Amino acid sequence: MKERSKGKTAVSISLTQDLLDQIDARAEDLELPRSRYLAAIAQIDIARGGPITISAQNDSRPELTPDALEFLKYAVPAAQQFQDNPGQCPEPVAPEDLANTDLWKFFLKQRGKILDLKWCTSSNARQDIGMERALIEWLHQHPAFWAPDETEPSA
Repeated sequence: MKERSKGKTAVSISLTQDLLDQIDARAEDLELPRSRYLAAIAQIDIARGGPITISAQNDSRPELTPDALEFLKYAVPAAQQFQDNPGQCPEPVAPEDLANTDLWKFFLKQRGKILDLKWCTSSNARQDIGMERALIEWLHQHPAFWAPDETEPSA
C-alpha cells in the first residue's frame, strides 16, 4: 500500500457518469490528471473568497433535461439583454425548433417575473445569483414545460 504524502489526504465522492465524463474531458484538455484538475478547481474557488451556493443532496427538484439545458443556452443571454435594456430590447431570436415550443413562448411572457425572481433570490442570498441560476430556479417552478412525465402546461 502506497503511503500518502504528509499533510495530504484522499477524498472520495460520488458523481454522475455524465459529470465525471465532462470532468475527465476537461482535465484531458488541460493535460492534467482528474485529481489534480479537481484540486485546481477547489484552489481557484477558495482563492476567489466569495460565498458559494450548493444545493442540498436531498433536493427533490428534477434534473434538467437536455431540452431544458438547450433552452438555457438561448434564454440566459436573452434574459440578460432584457434586464440590461428594459423596454428597448428586441424580441430574442431562438432556433425555430425552440422558438415554437411552449417553453420559449412562456419564457417571453415571463421575462419580467424572472427578473423579479432573480432580484428576490439575490437579495435573500445577499449576492447576485446570476441569470443562469435565476432561470434554473424559474424552470424548477414550471416543470410542466420541460420535465418529462409532467402534466401539459397551461400558459
